Amino acid sequence: MGVQDKAKAAVDQAVGETKRVVGRITGKRGTELRGAAQKATGKARKEIEKVKDAVERTVNRAASTAKDTATRARGTAEEAVARVKGSTTRATGTAKKTTAKRASR
Repeated sequence: MGVQDKAKAAVDQAVGETKRVVGRITGKRGTELRGAAQKATGKARKEIEKVKDAVERTVNRAASTAKDTATRARGTAEEAVARVKGSTTRATGTAKKTTAKRASR
């Protein structure tokens, strides 16, 4: 949550509450209602920022998990390639030995 957005939400709540109380004390229903509306706007902004933060954390966590998974998959693939290359090398060596044995008979 951005500092400016937090501040804006807090200011809306405080100013709204102040207007609401002043309107109630002075008997100005319009001021009281506008204050209540501004306070509600501040609360809504605060909740929206909480949701934004939660979404950002979730996206960051998902990106980190995806990166870790890709890294592990790359490592597994490299190991598999190394095993295949090793098997191919051994098979080639065995084939050469077999061919050499047959040729010497």
